[in-house]
Amino acid sequence: MSNVQSHGKDRLSLSKLFDKIESHLRSLESMGIDQEKNAAWLYPMVESCLSTDILRAWQRSPQFNKDDEEKETQLRLSNLLEFLRKEVENEERVKLVRNTFGTPFVPSEERGGGAKPKA
Repeated sequence: MSNVQSHGKDRLSLSKLFDKIESHLRSLESMGIDQEKNAAWLYPMVESCLSTDILRAWQRSPQFNKDDEEKETQLRLSNLLEFLRKEVENEERVKLVRNTFGTPFVPSEERGGGAKPKA
């Protein structure tokens, strides 16, 4: 899995990034690489794909420090994936609300979320 984060126009939306991460993790599992057993190297790799704003939101979230020390390596990746799933769902809800009420949704460049009316 390579670092799929990029800047500017080429940057993936959060939902596409999440889908790509999920797809790569499923591919690894099909090759016999269990994500829980390999979280020690998978977690930093997935985390490195995130934009700065998403990474900061992750570090502020209750899920970031949710695990006790013994289970940390096994559950950290699962918590990150759950956080990303919720962020994608929230982004989709914002899009739906903005599009429903006539205010076009434009993701912010830094975060891959948020809304700005088109001028």
